[in-house]
Amino acid sequence: MASGYWQIRLSEDAKQKSAFTTSEGLFQFAVLPFGLCTSPAVFQRMMDRVLEELDVKDDEVFVYIDDILIATETVPRHYEIMEKVFEAMRKANLRLKPQKCKFLRKEVSFLGHLINEQGVQTDPEKIKKIADYPTPKCIAELRTFLGMASYYRKFIMGFSKIAKCLYNLTSPKTPWKWCKDEVDAFEKLKQAMVQAPILAQPNVEEARNGSKSFITYTDASTGGLGAVLCQEGSDRMLHPLFFASKGLTKAEKNYHITDLEALAVVFALKKFHFFIYGLPSVVRTDHQSLTRGQMFRQEF
Repeated sequence: MASGYWQIRLSEDAKQKSAFTTSEGLFQFAVLPFGLCTSPAVFQRMMDRVLEELDVKDDEVFVYIDDILIATETVPRHYEIMEKVFEAMRKANLRLKPQKCKFLRKEVSFLGHLINEQGVQTDPEKIKKIADYPTPKCIAELRTFLGMASYYRKFIMGFSKIAKCLYNLTSPKTPWKWCKDEVDAFEKLKQAMVQAPILAQPNVEEARNGSKSFITYTDASTGGLGAVLCQEGSDRMLHPLFFASKGLTKAEKNYHITDLEALAVVFALKKFHFFIYGLPSVVRTDHQSLTRGQMFRQEF
């Protein structure tokens, strides 16, 4: 969009609340300004209202702030939805910037990810910044690195376990010591980012009819919990859809191994809830005790 925020005019009451003082006098915004903590939420709510009346499927149009993604299986359907989006924008008196629009692409960059027919993968430009990140010299630099890396944690198996000692170092209570363990974790995390796999697109229809159910693998140890959600592809091979991991709390570190393995299952089902809720799903664990009896009675 063309300066999206500035296309929303503020009410008289909102204008007064946006006032600020300078050496030249008192000023107030006439349009939604960049920088206000509420601006993104206001703009997102407006875009949701503009596009909510479209007669399209939930997985055909996605909007995040001023980024609109249209995904269809056929070109005619793509044209049809584009016309509907353009008409909705016109009625709302919102303007698009042609230079920022890309049409009929088989691969798009959206929110730091490359999306194509194969699935979702990391953005090479952002991964290069992570791979080239210099050795942190202080907590602030380490937090910056972990912030960039954590954004792609769903691509990395055992992210929490790899980065554990690095996160421990970000605590003000922990003395800064960049030793072998930290160096190894730092380099291993960067290598994992470079080698991150492509995450396949979930096939909901085949999961619903039971021909290709979602499969969740879980694991637990004193180092943390890990899980991966998979689904069989057209090549009859299992492909990852999402990786998840977390460290253990002080109390959880005292759990019996069976309880930890059960905790990993609970963690995975909650983490993958968006994908598997209401659909046939299988959980696989290497802990035999969990396969006997009815250990899980809570609905997730």
